[in-house]
This record gives sequence, structure tokens and C-alpha cells, in this order.
Amino acid sequence: MKVVFEPAASEELDHAFEWIAHDNPRAAVEMVAHIQRKVMQLAIPELTKLGRPGLVPGTRELLEEP
Repeated sequence: MKVVFEPAASEELDHAFEWIAHDNPRAAVEMVAHIQRKVMQLAIPELTKLGRPGLVPGTRELLEEP
């Protein structure tokens, strides 16, 4: 499976990074790295069912608690 961050998702992640980095830059870096690691797991064949079916057919969604 090919993993792709849609532009809107990347923009949302950037905004979350900026918001968190305002108070804690290190936490912001760690949060983005954590999310990216989790998402990239979808490329591992054994983990392609990670998450739930996405709203768009043929996609998967991962939920991450705050």
C-alpha cells in the first residue's frame, strides 16, 4: 500500500505543530514524528488493516488521542 498525506491533512498537521510549538517546541516535534510513524505503518503489508476504513472508499483512517 502506498501511503500519501493529502494536502489538507498535511496542512492540519502543520497547524497542530505550530499551535503546540508556541508553548512547547519539543512536544510539537515529538507529536508530529509520532503521527508520521503511525501513518507510515500502513505501508507494511501486515499492518494495512491498522485503523478503520476511511470515509473515502479504498482509504484507511487512524485516530490518535490527544
